[in-house]
Amino acid sequence: MQTATKDIVDLLGKTFDLCQSPSLRLEKFVRVDSEDKSLRASEIHAITVCHRASPRKAPIRLYGDGAIQFVASLEGNLIVNQSGGILENAGLCLNPFRNYPLIPGSALKGIARQAAREEWRSQPNPALVERIAKVFGYQGKQDELDKAISALPNAPAALSGSVSFLAAVPFGEAKLTEDICTSHHPEYYQGKQQEAFDNENPIPLVFPVVEKGASFLFQILPLRNADEQVMNDAKRWLLAGICDHGVGAKTAAGYGWFAYDEKESQKQIGDYQVRIAKEKQRQKEAIQAAERKKREDEERAERKKREAEAAARKATMTPDELADAELSDLSPEQFCAEVGKLKLGGRTDFSAKEKALVRALKGSRLEQWQTIKTLKKGKNTPNWLQVVNDIHRINKAMYPGEKMP
Repeated sequence: MQTATKDIVDLLGKTFDLCQSPSLRLEKFVRVDSEDKSLRASEIHAITVCHRASPRKAPIRLYGDGAIQFVASLEGNLIVNQSGGILENAGLCLNPFRNYPLIPGSALKGIARQAAREEWRSQPNPALVERIAKVFGYQGKQDELDKAISALPNAPAALSGSVSFLAAVPFGEAKLTEDICTSHHPEYYQGKQQEAFDNENPIPLVFPVVEKGASFLFQILPLRNADEQVMNDAKRWLLAGICDHGVGAKTAAGYGWFAYDEKESQKQIGDYQVRIAKEKQRQKEAIQAAERKKREDEERAERKKREAEAAARKATMTPDELADAELSDLSPEQFCAEVGKLKLGGRTDFSAKEKALVRALKGSRLEQWQTIKTLKKGKNTPNWLQVVNDIHRINKAMYPGEKMP
């Protein structure tokens, strides 16, 4: 039997081979058959293969302002939310969008509170009860610890905790794999036999797990009234919970146990921060390079546009207009150099450029003309006196009766 509509089967295939989401394969699209016992194992295998085919790392965000964050290593396979999903005892807590395994913050809070309860049982005293209440809060007389909290002087009817336990996510790669648990006496455990004899057929039960060796990032954020003592207590009880009690299902069989090394944790987080800083710098430089290239391309395009427009205008100009336009584009130094090249000798016919020089000196370059008149001949410089005389000659020919300014 397939747990999907015909349209979904047509889209993803009869065995859902085209489905790229392990969480959907676990919780939505599964083949089940009460008669075919091997189908369960093949489905679990397909889910782990699907996860390996498209591994996605969890997005990591590190916090400041008093937050506690540390990395712990998974020492045994991890099972969280085993009772979820369609297949019996084959669930696993995966992010539904990116498909990385995670440990919900509510689960971590419960684990840490259980560790705090165990500490209180070993040394019951009002001061410890008050510290536990500050970290976790309480909702009334639900258990013996709540009753002890409510017995404190001036205890409120209910109290919210001072910290927030975030979901723990893989700090790097976390792989899914298949594990197996075999019941050797199924009829005995089902109550069909009074004694467990070795004459029953073992029933292997395959289920998905997070493979040991993965590192997880644990984070605790301060809320209101969370002082240093509260944060330290929260971290200590969370570490006791994950390292001494374990996380998820089958902890008594060695599943879900973590190991914590403070120096290694700090090193991993420090290395990550350095790596992220370098990546941000690379991204910043890439953005700056892209913006610079875009700006240069725009300037180049604008320059070509202006050149094309200028060429189009020049194509319709008279020789005198063209000479005026060419001189107008020159800097003061370039224009002065062009004036210094003027040498008529005995000529009485003047070029369009020579006429344009005079027009410019009488108009837009008048200030430069006043300077040129005062220049003296020096070593490797034009004979400015001769240049000025030539300008007067051209002006007299162009504008009879009109003197240069």
